[in-house]
Amino acid sequence: MIDAVVTGTSLPALQTALDLAEVGVSVAVLCANEQAPAQPWADRDAEGAIAAFMRRIAEPIDQAAGQRNNAAMPRSIAPQTIAVRSDGKWQPTSSPAVFGVPAVPLSSESIGILGTGGAIRAYLDRIRPLLTVGKTRFYGTLVRTRVGAKALDRLAEPQLRERFGVGADDVEVMVVAPGLNEALSRHGALTSAVLAYAERNVARETQVAPAGSAQEFFDAALLRLRNYGVQMLEGELATAEARDTDWVITTSLGETIEARALVADFAENPLAPAPLEPLVGAVAPSEARLYAEIDMKAESLPEEGMVGIASLGSWSLRSVANPGGEAPRNSVNGSAASLLSSSVNDVTVLADELKELLRHGKPPVANVVDPDGLLGGAVLVSAGLSAAPYRSTDSHDEARAVLADLIETQPTLLPVGRAIHGDDQASAMQAAHEAAVHLRRRLLGLEE
Repeated sequence: MIDAVVTGTSLPALQTALDLAEVGVSVAVLCANEQAPAQPWADRDAEGAIAAFMRRIAEPIDQAAGQRNNAAMPRSIAPQTIAVRSDGKWQPTSSPAVFGVPAVPLSSESIGILGTGGAIRAYLDRIRPLLTVGKTRFYGTLVRTRVGAKALDRLAEPQLRERFGVGADDVEVMVVAPGLNEALSRHGALTSAVLAYAERNVARETQVAPAGSAQEFFDAALLRLRNYGVQMLEGELATAEARDTDWVITTSLGETIEARALVADFAENPLAPAPLEPLVGAVAPSEARLYAEIDMKAESLPEEGMVGIASLGSWSLRSVANPGGEAPRNSVNGSAASLLSSSVNDVTVLADELKELLRHGKPPVANVVDPDGLLGGAVLVSAGLSAAPYRSTDSHDEARAVLADLIETQPTLLPVGRAIHGDDQASAMQAAHEAAVHLRRRLLGLEE
């Protein structure tokens, strides 16, 4: 009998397998093949959880005799300049800024996007009295009140909708920029607070990725697991049956495995793995986003080195010219962009809408607004679902509570993956590590 079976190969799943195997727990990982999974390999990592795992994989087990695998080491990817649509073209936003709020409202970039009147209105934030110290809950309200409706509409709204799938009025300040309200209370003006908060925001938005290719890192991770005796089993999960003290698992290749614990990998799929849905469906996210990767015509792209963000009705567009190996989430190499939506209830309708949009090169329905013709000639590459990011601290806390309750009632069943953490890989890594410590103690007889 194996101590634990891990049902996938996402980063949180691989980390959990390593956390268990390092202390002598016997582990098997269901690995359909040894090709790196199609998951985002560059992610925001404010607390360093992803980078720490990469270093664990890169460093030799025997420090005296081994050599570090530099291809598996983490590298940082600084945030790129954001461009928004104004007067029918991509225009860069000023820096520093925090999700559309410029630290210097009268910069040439801000004037170019807001116009002189809009930029002056934003500058009035510097002399406007602070009436609600640290109490503005929603980002849209904060931006509209402090720097004006035009700054909200042209700068903040596209960025918030692209990140969270909903408008700025529906996302809490605490989720967008933790600590920004407090900085506003200290400095008395939002633009001044943004200037003081800028370095922290850059740190939060900086991404981490393997120094080498995704496949090189994946190969290194599998090698590290094998060095600790982890078995790599071909096939995917077919069935999982909970018995009194253990699990009976079958694979798609017909192999039967008995295990004392089961690690259920959601990866980035917001839908629970079908064989486990009755067991872990409760922790599946309640909202999802439809991501579509498209190739766009060159004249629709922003300049190289910029990320173009635009709202297209109920869709959002993230456009990057020649991103190469540093493409943001859901972009593809070459001329690329992403269309996004946050509705889980009408995904089929939205998918059909997207196909029609790209087939005709113009918006066929009211839910898509493309006045500049950005999508004309675009070609659909792929589409898929991901969990919607949390938009409030309450939704985050509720999801964590549901997960904690499931783990408490089923202590030998551990769901992992970014999909059950608001599509946040770093949070998924942190939560998986904490839970794995308790699981391994239980498997070693050190904890009830």
